[in-house]
Formats: sequence, C-alpha cells, structure tokens
Amino acid sequence: MRSFRLSKPKLMLYRNLQHYEMGEGSKAKHTPVRIVYAGLLGVAQDILGIIKNVDFEALGAEFHLYGGGNQAKEIEEYIAAGAKNVHYHGFVDKSQVATELAKYDASIVPLAVRITGAVPSKIFDLMPLGLPMLFCGGGEGAQIVKDYKIGFISEPGDYEALAANVARLAALSPDEYSAMSQNCLEAARTDFDFTTQMHHTHAFLRQL
Repeated sequence: MRSFRLSKPKLMLYRNLQHYEMGEGSKAKHTPVRIVYAGLLGVAQDILGIIKNVDFEALGAEFHLYGGGNQAKEIEEYIAAGAKNVHYHGFVDKSQVATELAKYDASIVPLAVRITGAVPSKIFDLMPLGLPMLFCGGGEGAQIVKDYKIGFISEPGDYEALAANVARLAALSPDEYSAMSQNCLEAARTDFDFTTQMHHTHAFLRQL
C-alpha cells in the first residue's frame, strides 16, 4: 500500500504595517518628559481613566492628547477642572500626525482590557519615529515591546504600574533614552519594515 507524506503547510505572518518616513535619528528626551497619545478617545482606550489615576505632574511628565471619541468631552471637562500637566489638542490632520508625534518623547499605547490575539497597529506606527512606548496590554504586543526593548509594559487598567513606568521613563539617562529610541528605529528598519515585508510577501506567493 502506497503511503503519502503530508507536506508542511506554507505559512507567512503578514503584519498591518504602513509605509512611514523614518525619523532622522534617535531622540533626546525633554524635561519634563513629554508623553503623547493620538487616536480614539473611547472606552476601549479609556484615556479618561488614565488621567484620573496617574498624576503626571508628580511624576515629572506631561501628557498630550490628540483625537476624538465618546470620552473627549469628559476629558476636556476633567482637564478644565484642574488636571495638571495634561493637555488636549483636539484633532490633527492625518498628514500631520507623524510631525506632531515626533515632538514628543514617548507614547502611551492603551487597552482598557486584554484582547486575545490583538496587536495594536500603533506599535508599528511609533517605531519609525523613534518613539518609545508605554504599552498597556499583554500578548504579542507586549512581547514585541519587551523583545525589542522599545518601551515599558503594564497590564490594562493597572494605573499603579503605568505610573511606575512613567517614572522609569522620566528617570532614564540621556544615553539610556537615546538607546531605547534607537531600538525603535532599528526594529522599524529590519523586522517591521513595510517594503521588506512586501518583498517577502511577493516571494511567498510565488512559491505557492
């Protein structure tokens, strides 16, 4: 009786990468450290919860917000009521997002709850800007941040751990911060480069 050997499945991981202009080089950190979030201001991100529970002024940091969503009005009201070192700048044109983000030292990548299998695309958007991240989540996204040494990790909704990471960021020496920024650029040039992935995709499809 003739036996058949099953061939190994041909697999390729395709990531949601975009084409971005690379930053000019590793960044220098401001004092106080400037942290940014640009995107939806909704319950899934819960930026309102962050600004209510993390004292950015006490941590030697500023938090700057761009975007809109169902928490935007409450965020504006909370800031107006006296939140220190938190600034809401409204919407910015998509073509200007990278330019605005490049003014800051790091970005929060927030998830209100752990979402199994989800890797926030913001990770891939921030790398080419040399912008380290404060990642609030788990899974593959957290593993990428850890493996490539491009930021600090906390669990969703763990404001104490997030505050500790803000303090760690603020306390980085110029050389330590520059190295983390450089790690972001290097990851974007190699394993998370849009053009390289398209070449790999083309080669993969040709072999099928």
